[in-house]
Amino acid sequence: MIYAGSQVIKEDDHLWAIPVLALWEDGAFVSDAHGSLLGNSMMRADANPLSSADALPVDTNVFLSYSHADDAHLGGAIIELVDQIKSEYEYELGSTLNIFVDKRSINWGEDWKAAMSRSLGIANVLMPAVTPRYLRSPACRDELMQFDDRMEGIPGAQVLSLVWQDYGAVRQAMPNDPVLKVIDGHQGISVSELRGLRIDSEEYQAKVTEIVSKLRELMERGTAHED
Repeated sequence: MIYAGSQVIKEDDHLWAIPVLALWEDGAFVSDAHGSLLGNSMMRADANPLSSADALPVDTNVFLSYSHADDAHLGGAIIELVDQIKSEYEYELGSTLNIFVDKRSINWGEDWKAAMSRSLGIANVLMPAVTPRYLRSPACRDELMQFDDRMEGIPGAQVLSLVWQDYGAVRQAMPNDPVLKVIDGHQGISVSELRGLRIDSEEYQAKVTEIVSKLRELMERGTAHED
């Protein structure tokens, strides 16, 4: 798919959004050692705009687990919230979070499932965007259960759910669901009130600050468990 933006973005398993300018730019796509095509770093959505000298130290790896359909329905609000969390974290601490967002963090031509599995395997924090659709998505459920299985052998691993929509109906339909048990067994914050709010509103930014505070608390708890 060709579009008028400036970044190479993975939209689905077999669908990429490619900047129209890339069709005329020399070196826009190159092959890596494995023969996979990589977008020019000036266009890739995960390209770091900071120079190596200015880059902030990374405190932890966060994996955003979410339904693409939910993010689309909310007008990109799920990914936008994660961006705001990262920005607030950097503002408060002067360090950063390495957040895996599949649309931004997978290289052009890279094996989708392998990249997801690798990133999930190195994550210290799983951040599921919980909705009824998330709880019924095989892919989302698999991400959550994979991380939960890994937590048993990795001290300090944490789950922080961002609950976008009440899922009481799903709970009634699946009272013994293992995914629900994992979510119930870890920390979670309701963010449903953010729907429709402006990012620069006082209510929105207060919620972002609350999430960062909880995330820092979990990270400190995880560090204590590692000692």
